[in-house]
Amino acid sequence: VEAMTMGDRIAVMRAGVLQQIGPPEELYTRPTNVFVARFIGSPSMNLVPAGLIEGAGTAGMLAGFRPEHVEPANGSLEGAHFEALVEVVEYLGDEQLVHLRLNETPLLAKLGIDQRVPTGEQTRFTIPRDKLHLFDAETEEALAPA
Repeated sequence: VEAMTMGDRIAVMRAGVLQQIGPPEELYTRPTNVFVARFIGSPSMNLVPAGLIEGAGTAGMLAGFRPEHVEPANGSLEGAHFEALVEVVEYLGDEQLVHLRLNETPLLAKLGIDQRVPTGEQTRFTIPRDKLHLFDAETEEALAPA
């Protein structure tokens, strides 16, 4: 968090190996691999097998998306979709952190306070396609945008 707020350029290293270097916004919006995607941002990026998200990708891919890009679908056909169990809603005053479960994968959504979701129910969510990141499941390297 400190590097994101104070740095002009950030270098992310893993076990002594440079993963990505660039301005904070670039690392946040275009991570080069799964490690950078999870490391940069709080809360970190959600990652699931792409086949669990309608319209996201194919087998052998991981779909990544930031919690603030998840929205209740509300009948929308735009974007990529998934249904998940709403486990817990944390009301924080100006926003809500919604803890979801997609199959066995825990996810997090950051919603405005006016977007109510029912706890304990399966709910349909959407992610704008331009906010979806695809990674190779084996190498964990970023692929072309979804």
